[in-house]
Amino acid sequence: MISVQQFSAVAFSGLLPIQPCTVSGVLGGIGAGPTVTGTARTVTVPGGNSGVLRVSGHAVTGTVTFEYRINAGAFTDCLTDPTTLTAVVDGDTIQFRIGSATSGEDLACNLVDVTTGDTITTINFSVP
Repeated sequence: MISVQQFSAVAFSGLLPIQPCTVSGVLGGIGAGPTVTGTARTVTVPGGNSGVLRVSGHAVTGTVTFEYRINAGAFTDCLTDPTTLTAVVDGDTIQFRIGSATSGEDLACNLVDVTTGDTITTINFSVP
């Protein structure tokens, strides 16, 4: 068994893998359109992680717009696949929305942590 001091020395020497960012809940939403806005969610950025996120793997039915914002700022287009988002820091919020959506249109894509390459979650929007 190793001591706490030995563990700390290993942990802080960069030998442990960097963990991916996480979000506090589901991103996306279901609504009547033409605009469906998801709930703002808090992002946790672990130590050593750049906080750079990417949306990719877009699957779109219909013609919709797709935007994101950080900390209730201005919405920015992210329909281009892939789109690298503005870097976030621990405690920032992220929110997505689709627009120009009519019945039967939807969008799904992945939110990816660029530092680790891990898919954090899938973002799903639907207009039934």
